[in-house]
Amino acid sequence: MFTCRECLRRAFNSSSRAGIPKNLSASHSSLPPLSATTKASRPNKKYSTVATAQELTADETRSDVAHDPTRKDHGDNKPSVLGRSAKWAARKELEYLNDALHIANRVAAALNKDDFEVAAQITRQASKDKNVIVSWNHLIDYQLRNGRIHAAMKLYNEMKKRAHQPNAQTFTIIFRGCAKSEHPKLAVGEAVRLYQNMLSVGRLKPNTIHLNAVLQVCAKAEDLDSMFGILSSSNDALRSPNNLTYTTILNAMRKTAERPLASDDPARGLAETDIENNKRDTIQRAKSIWEEVVSRWRAGSLIIDEELVCAMGRILLMGDYTDADYIESLIEQTMMIPRVENKGLSKPQGTESSTMARNKQASKAPGAPAITHALPGNNSLSMILEALEKTRRSAKAVKYWNVFTREHNVVPDVDNWTCILKVYNVGKNSGRASVALNYMPGHMLTQKHVRLAMKACLRDNLNKLAFENATAVLRTMGEKLELPDIQTLRTYLQVAHASKRSFDIEAKDDHAGAMDSWARILYAALEHLSRPYQALVEGYFTKQKSVSDAKSLERLQNSQAEVVALARKMSAACGILTHEHTTSFTKAQLAKMELMFSDLTRFMNRYYEKRRGKPAGEQEVVKDKKPKQQDNSQHSKPRRLEDTDDRSVEHKSADSLISVRYT
Repeated sequence: MFTCRECLRRAFNSSSRAGIPKNLSASHSSLPPLSATTKASRPNKKYSTVATAQELTADETRSDVAHDPTRKDHGDNKPSVLGRSAKWAARKELEYLNDALHIANRVAAALNKDDFEVAAQITRQASKDKNVIVSWNHLIDYQLRNGRIHAAMKLYNEMKKRAHQPNAQTFTIIFRGCAKSEHPKLAVGEAVRLYQNMLSVGRLKPNTIHLNAVLQVCAKAEDLDSMFGILSSSNDALRSPNNLTYTTILNAMRKTAERPLASDDPARGLAETDIENNKRDTIQRAKSIWEEVVSRWRAGSLIIDEELVCAMGRILLMGDYTDADYIESLIEQTMMIPRVENKGLSKPQGTESSTMARNKQASKAPGAPAITHALPGNNSLSMILEALEKTRRSAKAVKYWNVFTREHNVVPDVDNWTCILKVYNVGKNSGRASVALNYMPGHMLTQKHVRLAMKACLRDNLNKLAFENATAVLRTMGEKLELPDIQTLRTYLQVAHASKRSFDIEAKDDHAGAMDSWARILYAALEHLSRPYQALVEGYFTKQKSVSDAKSLERLQNSQAEVVALARKMSAACGILTHEHTTSFTKAQLAKMELMFSDLTRFMNRYYEKRRGKPAGEQEVVKDKKPKQQDNSQHSKPRRLEDTDDRSVEHKSADSLISVRYT
């Protein structure tokens, strides 16, 4: 039209008549704003959509408001500069992103920086002419990772409204996000509703991955009814249950059966009788499920793994002796480890087992998995050790330990070492407990393991070698721990007192000789405790720095009180040796005991004098009861030192030897 001069003249004449007002004397303020004319002359695009028209209308409104001097700005009508810049940035970025993969990578990068608004604008702008389902999946996953289930479902519905049909990965992201939600009751409702919708009207039918994800949501919410309702839809080849399916079901059943007592947790607790009934019902139900697992495994439609075996074994551990004993048969059935008898393995480990394995390997079909049974690991080793602890068959523990660690190359972890020490503690096997503690790596050893080994020596008090094993435990603790454990040192002194029981049989024939032997053991215990005791005094008293934190100060005061309690026990043992067994030692040994007794007494006097000088509110709570002040009358008797832990093993006359007044 502008190529012809006549058309150009007519166009200018028409625009000038429309732009110039009729009253030429009007003020300049009556003229229309320049922005209005420029907006009206903006060329229209043929591919503009409704959303683009709305954006233009909003921009025109903001422009009119900004240029209208008679309109007041109340704050509510301020232009959204941030929103407009995000849309502009999204349009600019999409000019250089022409591939759906590049758009998805850009959205993922923006979400990693927690810039959700930019990622959402890019996805919405790109959805007009591109298939960006992966970008929508990133947005939904981001909302679920941040615990926003409703926001994620809104994005899911918005994606469908924008003609983007969700794929299988979309449903997997939603189900797994619901399984990790902190609101399991809300999550299980959304997941079950979406799963049922997929089964009925969805164009995409759920598969085994979706089935397992929904089962995990129900398991976290402890909703067994919904879980077994979802499981009933697994009769299709597309949703065939696998090992993860049965593992999720068994773990959910065990979690539901192990609910706390109502006194401990009123919100979800049950009565003790109800808990026992639930455990029995759970075990019976799990056994029926396990029969189905074994039948599918033998038919070749299921691969069994260690996690599934341990899920079944943990349920059996909730039962009685018979159920715990069945775990050994479970290991033999699924991991091909022969059941260990008291005299060794039930089957020879030489020619027969290796020949059977070669024959099975040679008869496999092409494409079959190389391993058809579960591989032993740390979890199964801990499970069999817990079963042996419950059945009190500690003699089998070392045999299973050797089979797992030597033949199957299982590297024991901290939990394995803890379980083996618990088995030895229950079985009163002090020798193997001391050896196991010695072989335990130093970076794994803690005070808990040392206490378990020392308690095993204390329980094995009828064994004459129990004190030697306890000394080995004490030596290992000194080598691998930075600071000795106070409770372990007190238990070591109890082992020395309790070893007197092993000399009771000899005391019938030679009472004096038996008592002399026991006195030498007590003397050796005091000598072994002298260096750890000095290390504790230096660590908690001499070289201890000032502590300002209230909790740290309380822990320090409790540790100091424990050191003083250990000093009391050592001084009592010194009194027994210097007053009742003087004929068993030389003068030099007796003088050494008297010197130790005086040092211990002086240390305790300083401690109690310092504590007595503090205000009453700052005194720490001492586990050993503080004796009251004694009456100095001639008919009064010294107050006994009260200690319920060591009362059964200490000599009765030891209390009367301490004449030191602590108050």
